[in-house]
Amino acid sequence: GAKVDGVKGSPGYLAPEMVKGGYDHRTDIWSYASLLYELTHAAYPFSKEMVDADGVPLISKPQMAEAWIQAVKEATVQGVTPVLDPRKCPPKMMQLITDCWAV
Repeated sequence: GAKVDGVKGSPGYLAPEMVKGGYDHRTDIWSYASLLYELTHAAYPFSKEMVDADGVPLISKPQMAEAWIQAVKEATVQGVTPVLDPRKCPPKMMQLITDCWAV
């Protein structure tokens, strides 16, 4: 894939390749899945998974923004994806999101 100068994009929408500084078709597919996640869950990807010691989402605390961004980048590179809630996301949509994140 092509190389980019630095990381470009929003945490939770960045594919592992983009976090590592690369870019190819998988980057757009990953971002598409993240957008579908936001549409079905009414939340940013990883906004519910990354919490402080009290269980408060880091994204809701401005002073923790950098910690949240770093945690999301690390999780993404490790292959972690946001948790899909079957109460909010129909089975076929869940499968589409999962397949896109697996590309």
